[in-house]
Amino acid sequence: MKIVVGIPARMGSTRFPGKPLCNILGKTMLEHCYRRCAFSKYSTDLFVAACDDEIKVVVEGFGGQVIMTDPNISRPGLRVAAAAE
Repeated sequence: MKIVVGIPARMGSTRFPGKPLCNILGKTMLEHCYRRCAFSKYSTDLFVAACDDEIKVVVEGFGGQVIMTDPNISRPGLRVAAAAE
């Protein structure tokens, strides 16, 4: 069985703009999240679904996989679904 983990991320949050790249103890929030998901013994693949080039650069910088999505998608579940297609 294949279990894929998709992490939605975008810079344009209304409550906390730039949240994915917020620094927490020397790493971005997104990198912390990605690395925790990578610990799962059940997942077979992991990606970040994003629409911002700055997120892409950061994710690829720490060795993660990113799938770019349409910037008009505002809901996280729809962003992951679009990337999964």
